[in-house]
Amino acid sequence: MLKNVLGIIALVIGAILAVKVLLVLFHLVGILIVSIGTIVWIAALVHICLQQFPAPINKILWFVAVFFTHVLGAIVYFLFGRPAKSLVA
Repeated sequence: MLKNVLGIIALVIGAILAVKVLLVLFHLVGILIVSIGTIVWIAALVHICLQQFPAPINKILWFVAVFFTHVLGAIVYFLFGRPAKSLVA
């Protein structure tokens, strides 16, 4: 009887420790994802500030759009919003 109780207690303690380890891993992964997203967002804002746009209003609109939409706006900017490079020097 005592052996069964000790086995159940060990099982419960093991499950609790496993859950705690998983929670720590999930938090670390979450922090990593948020950090990468923030770096991409800041990179997009800096890129917008340093680029020459055909019209000044485009720079302002892109900056505001990326600023308020965070990572989603940064991804859209990097995919579609960067000004085209001229082949003529």
